[in-house]
Amino acid sequence: MFKFFKCNCGAEVIHIEREIDILDKNKDVWDASVDFAMFHYGTENMRPTFKEKLRHCWQILKTGKNYTDNIIMSVDEARKMGEFLINITNEKQLKEDAETKIQEFKNIKQKLKLERRNKNEEKLWNLQKQSTIRK
Repeated sequence: MFKFFKCNCGAEVIHIEREIDILDKNKDVWDASVDFAMFHYGTENMRPTFKEKLRHCWQILKTGKNYTDNIIMSVDEARKMGEFLINITNEKQLKEDAETKIQEFKNIKQKLKLERRNKNEEKLWNLQKQSTIRK
């Protein structure tokens, strides 16, 4: 489950995504995390000025870290982001989504077992057929 939230200026966007990791498929053990990423969104056609480039370089030289930008959101957009975060971290919803993911995994595992069994039966039938032809 993920969503994008835009900056007021339209230059940056925050990407928020919830991940559910299945730790033990046999015991239904899972863990959830919320990932945040920030991307430049609307500045592809605008080249940074020499002053902006120099500011970024100075930040790296001074601190050893990349310069991070900020995002200014409208109250409405911030409210939507807060509601989204509350929704994706809801314990009941997390449990339901994890159980769904575990069940999907079990279904795929069962389907693969059936396919392997069918292939093995087919191989055995072909071997029996070949042995009767040779006689």
